[in-house]
Amino acid sequence: MVPLKLALISNDRETLDGVTLYFERAGARVRSTTRLEEIGETTSSADAIIFFADDYPSAEAECAVSTFSARLTVVVTAEVAAFNACCARRTQIGRVVVLPRPAWGWVLLEAIRSGDARLEH
Repeated sequence: MVPLKLALISNDRETLDGVTLYFERAGARVRSTTRLEEIGETTSSADAIIFFADDYPSAEAECAVSTFSARLTVVVTAEVAAFNACCARRTQIGRVVVLPRPAWGWVLLEAIRSGDARLEH
């Protein structure tokens, strides 16, 4: 089976390091960035994106979500209702799962598995 390609976006190095380690141990290939200006390059070949939205100003985070092209995006935020509403208004983006913060590695992995049928085989 081809490894899952993940893109991680967070402005917190400890979060990036911990989530990267968890997913690499689970067999995924991970690319990450702290800079929203680099999301196009970081996410271009990703099967799924994990975005820690609270690490960025709200308006910038909402704008960033609308640019994601992966078929599955997991948004981790304390503002679950706001991001659910934001994503519901944007029909051009792929499937989005919004999780409350904190979200541990196994919660993120389950969200990706349940949202990506190719991982179930």
